[in-house]
Parts: sequence; C-alpha cells; structure tokens
Amino acid sequence: MEKSDAGVGNIDAYMATIEGGMGKKTRQKGPRVCTLTTFVLILVGIVFVGLAVSVVVSLYAAPGISDGAASDGHAAMTDGNQPGPQRRVVFTFENIVTNDRREFRATTDVNTTRETAYEIMRDIEKTDTRFRFTTKEHKTFGHFVTQVRGVKADWTADKTYWAFLKRTSTVDCSVSMGVSSYIPADGEHLVLSLVKSPNNLKSCASLAKTTTPLPDGAASDGHAAMTDGNQPGPQRRVVFTFENIVTNDRREFRATADVNTTRETAYEIMRDIEKTDTRFRFTTKEHKTFGHFVTQVRGVKADWTADKTYWAFLKRTSTVDCSVSMGVSSYIPADGEHLVLSLVKSPNNLKSCASLAKTTTPLPETITTA
Repeated sequence: MEKSDAGVGNIDAYMATIEGGMGKKTRQKGPRVCTLTTFVLILVGIVFVGLAVSVVVSLYAAPGISDGAASDGHAAMTDGNQPGPQRRVVFTFENIVTNDRREFRATTDVNTTRETAYEIMRDIEKTDTRFRFTTKEHKTFGHFVTQVRGVKADWTADKTYWAFLKRTSTVDCSVSMGVSSYIPADGEHLVLSLVKSPNNLKSCASLAKTTTPLPDGAASDGHAAMTDGNQPGPQRRVVFTFENIVTNDRREFRATADVNTTRETAYEIMRDIEKTDTRFRFTTKEHKTFGHFVTQVRGVKADWTADKTYWAFLKRTSTVDCSVSMGVSSYIPADGEHLVLSLVKSPNNLKSCASLAKTTTPLPETITTA
C-alpha cells in the first residue's frame, strides 16, 4: 500500500496548495476534498483486490488441454499437480560399451509419484549431477535423449545412440517407446546406455513377461516366437480402422472391424482380422529392436523418400486421432480402444497420445463399417 499512500499524499499536498492560493472560499470546500481523497482510496483498494483475486485464480485453476498445451502440441508438464501412485524406480546411466568415449556408470534408487520416465529423470537430475542429460523433442514422439553427462551420441559418424532399456535379472531389453511416454512400474530398473548399431539388443515386448530366460522356441532374429494363442490375454473388445482418406493421389478407402479377442498385441489382433477379412490385409517390415513397421495396406504403399508419407498408428477418441508412441508389435490395446492405421503425410498436426489427457471416452454403441 506504500504506492497508494504516496498517491494520496500528493493529492493532499496539491489541494493544500490550491487552498492556500484561494483563501477562505477554498477552505470552505474542505469536505469535498475529503470526499475526493476517500474515493481515490476506495478505487485503489478495489483495483488491488481485483488483481489479487486474478492471481490466485490463475495459480490454482486446473488448466485444460488447450490452455496448458505447449506450443509444439505437447501438454505442459504439471510439475507434480497430477502425481501418480508412489512407487520405487531404479535408474542407471552408463557408457560402458563404446570405449572410444569416456566411460561411466551411475545408479540411483528413488521413490516417486512422477508418472513418466522423463519426469522422473528430470527430478533425479535436479539433485545429482551424475544424471544430467539433454534431449531433442519430436512433435509427435516426444523426447529423444541425445547426450548424457557430456557424452553425445552420433548416429551419422559411428551409428551410436542412447538406448532406453529395461534391466532384468538376465538381460537388458529395449523399451519400444520414448522416455516421455513410458510409465515405469513399481520396482523397475531402467537404463540409459550408449550403444552402437548393429547390436544384440532385444525388444522387451518380444521377451517373456517374466524375468526367466528366453524359451527354446525363440525366433532366430532374437524375437520370441509368436505362440499363436498359447498364452492368451484377457477377453476384450477392440476396434480397428484401416484408412487412406488424406492422400487423394492414391486409392482412397476406409474399413472398420469390431472384434472380441484374447490376443495381446495390436499386431497379433490385426493378423487375426486379416485372416477373415481381406479389406485388412497389410505388409510390415520388421526391425530387429523395434518390431514391425507397417509399410503397405491393401496394396497402398507409403513412400517416405518420394513424398514423406507413412502409415501412422493412431488411437481414435471422441475428439481427436492421436499418435501411439510405440509400434504395433509392442502396443497392448485396452478394452474398448479404437485403433487406426492411416496413411498420412509429414508434416502434419498429429499429437502424441502421451501428451493428451489420459482419459478416453467409451466407444459408441454402434460403429458404422465402410
């Protein structure tokens, strides 16, 4: 209130000067001067209270997706306003494979309510400089780690990259999604390790869900052989749509299937649908670490080199199609989800599902099949 008091003092001094120059006649208007001073004080008080209320509202109001979204389409980090359950997570940062650069290994064990691996790592970094790291953020897929403790990966020069791994009692396996999408389970041990390509890393999704050694039936490329239903998951309803509606320079189509399945991954479910409905035939290219990438659907091929097109793996909600930050051979659909394979061109306005609110609306009771 010091500013307001000073303002009132100036008014009083100004009115006193006028009073002195105008003599008795002016002095008789003293009550009007007091009234003006009181009015100014009330006005200043109202403005101050209004500003205070607006600040409190802006601090405590829960922002929606649009208000809190970062400029690149990712939801702004809430800095703990929406904590997850308390759990224990172990992180290791290491460079032990590429001995042409400074080697190191550091491990920390934390209890946290943070949700994603990225948020947990940023919290660790604040209190332990051994865990400092740099990322490059992709609009759709989130953060990719490019540098740890001053050691930079250089894919162009020597095919090195910072691998995001899960450590078990028998093996380190590759997590098939980024640090800004992955939500660690209680007790997991996650690793950032500088590795060179090619390597013998296996996808976590291709291994048995337990920490026991790989079965004798593992495929020769390091992927566990598909059991063809020998290890079914829970019964659930999943909707799939295959479509080409954006790129009108190629044959357009849309087809939707609504299935009840005990299959686990999106890839297995898609293969089952394909067996009974030719509208859902598709071709993939299998990557040793990251699994299957869809390259062609119903004879329509994506051509990244020619026109920056690719088959996007999406989740459809009542308001938006968002990009799933893992491959079809890793993603395990939840009951009631609607998944989409859509031919799209880059750049586009697709947002990562991980950047949107975690809740989704239920599927409609009836779905029109084209």
